[in-house]
Amino acid sequence: MTHWAYLYLLRVPLLAWLVLVGLAPLSVWGAAPLGPVLRGLFDLAPAAGGGGNAGLVPLRIVVAFGLVTLQALMAATAIGVTARLVVLEGAVRFGAGLVTNTPGVRLSLRVAPALAALVLVGGAWSQSWGEGGFGRIGGMTVGTVGGIALFYVLATDVQRWLWRYVRGRRRADRRHLGSRAVHRLVGGLERLATLSPAGYLRDGQLHDRHVHALLQAGVAALVYVGLLLVKLTPTDVAWVPTLCLVLTLLIVVCYVLGAVTFFFDRFRVPVLLVVLAYFTVVGLSARADSFFRTAEAPAPAWQEPNTPLFQLTRARTGRPVVLVAATGGGIQASAWTARVLAGLHQDTERTPARFDEAVRVISSVSGGSVGALFMLDAWGLPGAGRLPPVDDLDTYGPVANAEASSLDDVAWGLVYSDVVYSLLPMVRAADWMLTSDRGSSIESAWRARLSRRRFPLAEWRTEAVAGRRPAVIFNATLVESGERLLIATTDLERAVAGRPWCDPTAPPPANVGRRDFRLLYCDREIEAVTAARLSATFPYVTPATRILRRAGPRRPEYHVVDGGYYDNYGVATLIEWLNDAIRDEAAGALPSILIVEIRAKPVGEPTGPDGSRGLLFQALHPVTTMLQVWGTGQLSHNELDARLLQASARLAAQNVRLRRVIFEFPSVDVTGVPIRPPLSWHLTPDDLVTLRWAWEYRMDPCRQLVRDFLRDGPRAGGPELLRCGL
Repeated sequence: MTHWAYLYLLRVPLLAWLVLVGLAPLSVWGAAPLGPVLRGLFDLAPAAGGGGNAGLVPLRIVVAFGLVTLQALMAATAIGVTARLVVLEGAVRFGAGLVTNTPGVRLSLRVAPALAALVLVGGAWSQSWGEGGFGRIGGMTVGTVGGIALFYVLATDVQRWLWRYVRGRRRADRRHLGSRAVHRLVGGLERLATLSPAGYLRDGQLHDRHVHALLQAGVAALVYVGLLLVKLTPTDVAWVPTLCLVLTLLIVVCYVLGAVTFFFDRFRVPVLLVVLAYFTVVGLSARADSFFRTAEAPAPAWQEPNTPLFQLTRARTGRPVVLVAATGGGIQASAWTARVLAGLHQDTERTPARFDEAVRVISSVSGGSVGALFMLDAWGLPGAGRLPPVDDLDTYGPVANAEASSLDDVAWGLVYSDVVYSLLPMVRAADWMLTSDRGSSIESAWRARLSRRRFPLAEWRTEAVAGRRPAVIFNATLVESGERLLIATTDLERAVAGRPWCDPTAPPPANVGRRDFRLLYCDREIEAVTAARLSATFPYVTPATRILRRAGPRRPEYHVVDGGYYDNYGVATLIEWLNDAIRDEAAGALPSILIVEIRAKPVGEPTGPDGSRGLLFQALHPVTTMLQVWGTGQLSHNELDARLLQASARLAAQNVRLRRVIFEFPSVDVTGVPIRPPLSWHLTPDDLVTLRWAWEYRMDPCRQLVRDFLRDGPRAGGPELLRCGL
């Protein structure tokens, strides 16, 4: 082997270095390709300033930048330490070209990782700068300098003290507790290294470089546990930023995979094969899955029927009604759904024809389900079927909750619950462990913002029947069958006549492509926040999950994922619900109907030809075509279904006017620059400004149409379909 072999042998530290140096350019600068997904990681100052603790804002900015700077430099240390072991022991262990430990080599192994850390911190500065200001810039400066200073102390004085402590206690004749612990740990590793001593042992003892690497990994592990203790401490202040948690995970992965590759590369065993084999074995455990929690026995209200026709015509007596479809799309969809619903309520709350009283059902998907969750939480609190008054849309409770960041909670679940339970699923002995992951973490964050900590969906079903809340349909998807899973407070699927309501032996329903949670799991009851979480199982952000029954995790169950796989607009279910209502044999006089579609991102024009060709195009076009058809097919089918319903003979016979209004988030801002909505669970200050601008300046025609329709009903003028936001 020659020196070129180091490009392969150094793949773990090199990949970690590429992540460290490339994360900021790919996320925050210019038209960063990963900006919609990752720019929220670098938004440190707004995250530190939220939560209503205004007096702590400067301190939280200092702490956020201090922790991120410290962990970025610790990540650089992990890269340097693992790379040094490979470079300086490569000739002995792997037979690669000899590299001498010259001052130039030592300097490069320090400078290159450190520069990558500074690039990452620079990305945090760029994203968090905002409008500047002495307090913000001062806090960022103090935090960054403090993080560098703390790292310098840890890397010099503290490290020298630890090194003297460890070396002095490696002797077997020492009887101090710390001495025995160090001796046993190092001695155990020395005995393990005898299986393959090359590159590990010198004169029968573990080389100092490995002891030093072990010491650094131990410090990283202590930081990992320390951050866990900080996160577990009850507080209203989020002291640990998400980017710090991501860097902590990078450090742990670098040390662990670096150690694994150093051992197995001598035998030419690829580390990916080792990792794949390990997770294949532990994946055989029934506990190596994601589970969601339900109640043991459903309330009687869970069995109470609420047909589409009853929900459509209840207590309206000739007055027009509104049906809502809310799209998916992460926190952007959550915020836009809440803002549109609250804004329409604000537009009409001082008029006799109120929007909140006219809404009969909300069919929501993914992020739109989260926005609908917070709006429905507020519905009915002050009185029958009404929302609280709106003074300021930006500070309105449901809107603020829908816009609040949950990125930290996802990272928390990923870095701790998912890492530990993925590596050791067999330790998940209790139910709370089985239902603990990044999905349950984000669910807990949403639950904390609700007016009550527990909201069984059966209770919302009762209130939908009584008129205190609109009915809701949370759309999800079943992985194994590809069917829609409707978690709803209104019925599209009825129990089979002549059979008990909960009959495990009942055959699957005759309809194709749809299952109802209430009948599929008729012996269980689910909370509203869990239903929203299942609908918003955003790919890779939250895991595919299945129900946890009393019998334990061994019984096979459907896995539930994001509703956007089947229909990202919520329109298919809404049209089917309305079609069920108007075709009901008991249907009498029907009210005028307005369908409000809330789209969190622009649909845009069809993509034109881009000149793709060649072998690579021929290899990738099946996947590209499938992805394009996924979105275009959903939209075209929804449009066709809506037009067919508008032309139905039942509506024509009763002279019922069915109208549609689409609140579509604009594609360009006021200057004509394309808007790139976030795809994570965090909104930056710029994102919030864009949301406010889009509602106040781009939706006026649609807002006026809603006001006119509620006031005049069938006499209202205007088009059958109006789309705003283009």
